Amino acid sequence: MIKNLRAIPVDLLYNVIRLDLTNFRSGIRNLKKNPIEWKGGVEMKLLESGEDYLEAILVLQKQEEKVRSIDIANALKVSKASVCVAMKNLKKGGFIHMGEDHVITLTEEGKRLAESVYERHVLFSEVLANLGVDQETARKDACRMEHVLSEDSFQVLKHYFDQNGISSEHRE
Repeated sequence: MIKNLRAIPVDLLYNVIRLDLTNFRSGIRNLKKNPIEWKGGVEMKLLESGEDYLEAILVLQKQEEKVRSIDIANALKVSKASVCVAMKNLKKGGFIHMGEDHVITLTEEGKRLAESVYERHVLFSEVLANLGVDQETARKDACRMEHVLSEDSFQVLKHYFDQNGISSEHRE
């Protein structure tokens, strides 16, 4: 649970977490055809859906011994064909390994990214829920926020929460 939530000035929370959906949507449209965009042949940017798949794999790995495409499809409520395309792209990008037995595991980079997205999701879900947003809406909004906020802004928010005694028992 979040502690000392009233210590957050509402205008600060609004300004830091505010989403610029116009720029976000145009960026998604530009990347829609290629989920993995190479920048100068070195750095890789993953689409929101790719991050969702990595996060789902991470959560499923914590719950189950082995993760397969059908588990991911069921967890995300998408078709197995969609999972197949996503796994192909994530494998090509070096985020997952897929064994001959079709068991999916995260690479070091995939796990690092999945844990980062999951940490954001947990923090934003709890902050919103503790501000009075119903659990389902908080979860859905957190899912959008976790992808849009820059790493710098997230670290500032996280530091602010920690400095002001706003902590989450579930953060990992």
